[in-house]
Amino acid sequence: MDYQLVLQFDGALMDDFDALLKLEFELGLGLGKEHAVEGHQLGTGKLSLIIATDCPESALGLSKNIILKQDSKLLGGLVAAFKAADGDAYTVIFPERSKSDDENLENGENREHSSEGFCVL
Repeated sequence: MDYQLVLQFDGALMDDFDALLKLEFELGLGLGKEHAVEGHQLGTGKLSLIIATDCPESALGLSKNIILKQDSKLLGGLVAAFKAADGDAYTVIFPERSKSDDENLENGENREHSSEGFCVL
């Protein structure tokens, strides 16, 4: 698969490791053959699930539906970003850009480097 999608959650919203494992399992079942859950990472105040995919936007859409079914409050602390499987630079795709973000892009800023709120563990 060409991309790696990382779903990063605020650790304060998901303080139960079993809940992370349950979500990882549910995503594995629900994402189908087009996307593959590769595992999880734990960091200071952050919990991340890693998904291999050829279409990050599709994987994110399906993942958001699965997350909503398990615990809707998790979406409030979710940051999703993807990178090429062999790359280093992440592009944040959720939460969605605001109008001011679009204006910044027009002024020459590169969204790939404006990954505010996302930290690579």
